[in-house]
Amino acid sequence: MSIVFAFLRQHIIEPDFNNTHYDVRNECKALLDNEAYYTLTDSFDEYKDIKQVPVDKLSDNLDRAVDVKKNRDARDKPVKLIERAIAALKSIDKKSPHYKKDDVKKKLKELDELIKKMKTELGMDK
Repeated sequence: MSIVFAFLRQHIIEPDFNNTHYDVRNECKALLDNEAYYTLTDSFDEYKDIKQVPVDKLSDNLDRAVDVKKNRDARDKPVKLIERAIAALKSIDKKSPHYKKDDVKKKLKELDELIKKMKTELGMDK
């Protein structure tokens, strides 16, 4: 519950931080799902008090947790998930200075390995 209050607190402290009732619903859903909960809170350990977690970290973690929950809910809809992944990759700004960073290359390598594995499982590796 302290996580929900952290979001509500940020809404009071940062007037530009918009925490709608829909966001609160998503926060609660993430808290009820183990994997989404971990995603929501995985970077909070570096802070002694949840009140110290920056608003951008709260927002990023909530976005990732909502994605984890949505993707798990759609796990039996592979075409939908693949379409979502393709749309996300197409939206990357290749002119951004962040695009050529090592963490991007690392994640693309991870993605490449996953695609190779899936192709093998589907008999497409020839």
